[in-house]
Amino acid sequence: MWLDARGDIAAPPPAADLAATTAAAVGSATAVGGVAVAFGVWWAVSRSLDRFRLSQWTRE
Repeated sequence: MWLDARGDIAAPPPAADLAATTAAAVGSATAVGGVAVAFGVWWAVSRSLDRFRLSQWTRE
């Protein structure tokens, strides 16, 4: 039986394999999110530069 800080019955702590799986999932999600943000920034900057270059090209 597991008790919390107040002495009430609590659920047992998660198993080690569940903690490892959760850590792997959070790490993977963070990596994918970081790549998605980096790609979005690259795409926005690239598009902005292309529009700028096109406007210069049109002026010439």
